[in-house]
Amino acid sequence: MDKKSIIGIAVVAVLFLGFAYFNSQQQKEYLEQKAAYEAYVDSVAAAARAAAPVADSLASGNGVQAEVAAAEAAAAVRERQVETLGEALLRPTVIYVKPVLRCIDAADVRGVSHITGGGFYENVPRCIPDGLCARIDKAAIRTPAVFGLLQAKGGIDEHDMFNTFNMGVGMIVVVSPETAEAALGALRAEGIDAYVCGEIVTGEEKICLC
Repeated sequence: MDKKSIIGIAVVAVLFLGFAYFNSQQQKEYLEQKAAYEAYVDSVAAAARAAAPVADSLASGNGVQAEVAAAEAAAAVRERQVETLGEALLRPTVIYVKPVLRCIDAADVRGVSHITGGGFYENVPRCIPDGLCARIDKAAIRTPAVFGLLQAKGGIDEHDMFNTFNMGVGMIVVVSPETAEAALGALRAEGIDAYVCGEIVTGEEKICLC
């Protein structure tokens, strides 16, 4: 075997080893991120499931019932009644055409904003007239746990999160207060988990998250 062939084999071997090492590092990082996400989801799920029944039991002075409720909440978490990191990231996007058209037929719709790249701060103002402001209640936003993981792992501040991601809100529909329930009913009838997340007030900012 000549010198060039030996060099070629050595280079291929080095490249192969480097590729294998790169893949193993990727897998390790993925598993670490998956474990961190699942732990985060577990804590959120446990808190959500345990808080109400435990608080009610304690308020009624029934400590034994509170312990049972807490144990049941922990068991529910262990049974993995939450989605995995892969399921969260690969969940198909929602198509809102039919639900929004049904909402328009049922309610007095004043504006529609698709929350895509740019999040709340860049998309909501596009459907808000001058002199008005969409005051969004952050506490009302039902944010999936995966966004908490992204924020924690990426060291992203809250403003940038709402300026980049939809935080679990794919579409915002502005309706008159009198037809809000009709709008919610129409959207829910189409399988959309719709809820009120804010109100329109006077102001020059066009959007305010508080």
